[in-house]
Amino acid sequence: MVVRQGPLDRRGDRRIRRGLLPTGCHSRRLQLLPRCLPRRLAARRRPENLRTHAHPLGRQRCRPPVRLERQTPRFLPQSHLPHGRAGRPLPHAREARPRERSHHRVRSRRPKGDQPLKVGTALVAPTIDAIGEAARRIEDAGYDSVITPEAGHDPFLPLMIIAEHTKSLHFGTGVAIAFPRSPFVTAQMAWDLQRYSGGRFILGLGTQVKGHNERRYSTPWPSPPGPRMREYILCLKAIFKTFQSGARPDYQGKHYQFTLISPFFSPGANENGHVPIYISAVNRYNCKLVGELCDGIRMHGFNTLKYTNEIIIPAIKEGCEKAGRKFSDIDIVGGAFVITGRNEEEIEKAKGPVRQQLSFYASTRAYFPVLEVHGWQDVGLPTSSSSATPASSPPSTSASASALPNNRKP
Repeated sequence: MVVRQGPLDRRGDRRIRRGLLPTGCHSRRLQLLPRCLPRRLAARRRPENLRTHAHPLGRQRCRPPVRLERQTPRFLPQSHLPHGRAGRPLPHAREARPRERSHHRVRSRRPKGDQPLKVGTALVAPTIDAIGEAARRIEDAGYDSVITPEAGHDPFLPLMIIAEHTKSLHFGTGVAIAFPRSPFVTAQMAWDLQRYSGGRFILGLGTQVKGHNERRYSTPWPSPPGPRMREYILCLKAIFKTFQSGARPDYQGKHYQFTLISPFFSPGANENGHVPIYISAVNRYNCKLVGELCDGIRMHGFNTLKYTNEIIIPAIKEGCEKAGRKFSDIDIVGGAFVITGRNEEEIEKAKGPVRQQLSFYASTRAYFPVLEVHGWQDVGLPTSSSSATPASSPPSTSASASALPNNRKP
């Protein structure tokens, strides 16, 4: 394609095609000339055959056309801009904007403003010697983060070893039970992990259910957990603020308070002062709390896509609106129960443990809202009666697992 700048009238167009007008005219339109020109006209456009013609701004030499291979530019290059008597570009002339070739670059299909998807995993090492090696393998495999659950082991202890044996891997608790630990105890551990890791720590907190708090952790359950978790987070933020700036402690709530500290007991400021706080949330109140106060949410694997889109996401957005925050600033961390196998036999064998785990969560009243969204209330109640045990532990028999239908899809 040949591009010239010429006058707007049709007569001028014909004169340009015949090579009788210079390109430096007062036109603001780009004329597109076909590649298939007669040989005589093509010869006239060769630099050695260009003639000098009369021009409103003085005698100028006709300039050769601009030949582009792939696309027509929005503006002509600087060498082909029309110039005035003083050699300055005319007011309507604009310099070409170079564009990078993009045929070797992968373009993202995500909407503008979306963050790239990150992938994390969980780590439960059998011995302390295995933690460092496992963490290095996770980092070398390209994972962005790793969590340590509070399932049989303390979730904070392995994190210091992970921080020592990795360089860029983010890590955190997934999740630590909040109420058995005072806000100050949690804040101290989180502050040190954030300092020693160079800002790679993420504090994940959860409430657990009433039975586990009272009968496993000996922790009182005086009121609904949502408002209490809200106070817990506000108290944590007040403690972090005092650690970082030395501000006077003045937080007083119904369940927690922080009004006393001396320099001897303060760890002091550090350059990675902000500790991201994620909470596990299923019900609407805690999801709104995520949008209001937290940096992210750790969704439960029992959640479905329908429940996430209809309950969790709208509740988080409602909390963001209340606090004047952007939904895009909230990290959404999710997972799922996955059944894999190299053949049909292995897949069928793997279904049993997953169905048993699902039946345990379906028997817990805290997760009934997920079933209700799908109209599966009839699933929760039978499994609840068949899996109830004094220790509130996952069912060890197949009775409750068999109560789950095999043909229901989220």
